Amino acid sequence: MKNRVIEKIPANLRQGFLALFVSTALICAGCVKAEEKAFFSEAQTIESTEEKMDADSNAENTENAENTVETPDAQSTISAEIYVDVCGAVKNPGVYCLPASSRVFEAIELAGGYTDEAAASYVNRAGILNDGQQIYIPTQTEVDQNLLQTMQSAQDASGSQGTDAAQNIQNSGRININRATKEELTTLTGIGEAKAQAIIAYREENGLFSSVEEITNVPGIKGGTYDKIKDGITIE
Repeated sequence: MKNRVIEKIPANLRQGFLALFVSTALICAGCVKAEEKAFFSEAQTIESTEEKMDADSNAENTENAENTVETPDAQSTISAEIYVDVCGAVKNPGVYCLPASSRVFEAIELAGGYTDEAAASYVNRAGILNDGQQIYIPTQTEVDQNLLQTMQSAQDASGSQGTDAAQNIQNSGRININRATKEELTTLTGIGEAKAQAIIAYREENGLFSSVEEITNVPGIKGGTYDKIKDGITIE
């Protein structure tokens, strides 16, 4: 029955229905493909956006890290410089700023170098500078005068000691037990360092000896020792 109905439809009409059906099917298939393409395209766009955001975030973190490493803090900047005062026999005395751990010769160079009168070898030119340090360069005349004064002081001290020693040893050759040093006392027969120190201790504790015989009150100096030294000592 069904076949008969179809046979009654004109051939050209059947071809039209067939063409319409095929077209509708193709259109539907095209719509599905377009939707699938749009879906995949949107997914790729989202993925690309996420990758770009990740790349931007990584780049920002890297830049921050570089800035953190390369940018010194205020404390580091301050400690990287020092100020020193260069004065004396230099051409341009003054206060100069140098990098930390600079040497003395660098500060002298900033001050214009030595004058003709400077005692260049007097200072340690390889020394490391400290913040606030003063570097004084003396003249050769100042150095020479200081050496002369030192020598004179040594001679004066030597002369004074010689005078004292002369007073301790009288013209008779006797040792003044009220003034003699330990070294002078040990020149006496039978007096070693221990007994000499005992004599000095007694003198410091009881005052000057009032007589030569009083030395027998010193521990360790009795009749035998006294007989050996009595003719070689005095209290005047």
